[in-house]
Amino acid sequence: MTTPSSAAALLSAHPLHVMEKEIIHSHYDPNSCLQRLKSLIEIYKIPHSNLVYAALETRFLIESTLVFYLDILEDSNLSNTKKKQYKPNDLVTSLNDIEPNLEKKMNFIFLLAPFIGIPKPPPPLDIELTKSVHGRLGNYLHVSHKTHIASNEPEFWPDLHKLIGSIKPHLEAVIDAGFPRIDLSELGKNNFNAYVDGSISDDQLVSTFKETEDHNQSQ
Repeated sequence: MTTPSSAAALLSAHPLHVMEKEIIHSHYDPNSCLQRLKSLIEIYKIPHSNLVYAALETRFLIESTLVFYLDILEDSNLSNTKKKQYKPNDLVTSLNDIEPNLEKKMNFIFLLAPFIGIPKPPPPLDIELTKSVHGRLGNYLHVSHKTHIASNEPEFWPDLHKLIGSIKPHLEAVIDAGFPRIDLSELGKNNFNAYVDGSISDDQLVSTFKETEDHNQSQ
């Protein structure tokens, strides 16, 4: 790993707070879905239809968050095929086509962010959790003989509430923090590659950033 002169030297440009500056607001944007979900969860009592709609909004929230990441990485130049995607598996495949080390990239940026003026970076998106919860919610949003019978069981609705709760705090933290769009310089890419191949750990990376920051502040 090459020690940077400053954390900012790892960037090709100043990071943009995309959630505030570039998101196209609509009925289906991540924040809109989140706000509706929060309202539905707050009033979850009886009728259970509120929880059904909360499950639907959770699926919308998962889809819109992944779509938004795709839009960021593609810089809005999406192909017609990608514009039609909504299933998490398809969206994640497209994301990995653009950024093969996507989860590592998100974690690298999460560790770097506090040293480049983003004190509250979004946590790295838990992609496996989003895919798992999205798929399991389908069991509650399609009517089959099994669902029809199961909905009368006492654990059916509490289990759905618990499933929604397993991902809501995570996505809320991602969205509330905003989506910083960070393009790495050549030096930044070199350091990221070292992070990807395991030459440097999370602790070593943070230690290097902190040492650089302390050194610059002492000058």
